[in-house]
Amino acid sequence: MTEPKQKSVSLVKLMKVVVGIGIVAAVPVLVFDSYNDYLKKEKVSEAMVLLEGFSEIMGICPVAYPPKKLEWDGWPTFQQLKDKGVFYKGTYATGDYNDASAAAGIPQVCFKISGFEPGKDSIGWKYTSSATDSQKMWRCKATESGYTTIDNAYLPKYCKQ
Repeated sequence: MTEPKQKSVSLVKLMKVVVGIGIVAAVPVLVFDSYNDYLKKEKVSEAMVLLEGFSEIMGICPVAYPPKKLEWDGWPTFQQLKDKGVFYKGTYATGDYNDASAAAGIPQVCFKISGFEPGKDSIGWKYTSSATDSQKMWRCKATESGYTTIDNAYLPKYCKQ
């Protein structure tokens, strides 16, 4: 009677298995980081959509030319905007409108976005008035708005420093 040969696992085969497991384990980590970045960019997008509600209802115009849609003396207050149905709160972003700066003719809107590190979770827009229509716009760069603290990686191109 012959005894069956004992099969052994070589060190090379064992190393191949360990490398394979390492690669399979690394894929979710890489995918998760990319997905997390995507989610943060989507949250910033929500704030941009909410800003459209502010800018559309107010019109992009200086105090001398009140908005066509609603009748206000100068720029509206935050309460007037809320009363007219402006959405200032989304799933991830909550907006705040600076009444004092609006009364001075420079409206500012700031959104705090959940899921970001505290102190690095805001994006803000400041209205810039001008004699020419092409120069009237909402600016969101940190140096222009004074509110934007979110990392450049998650901001739209025109908001990056």
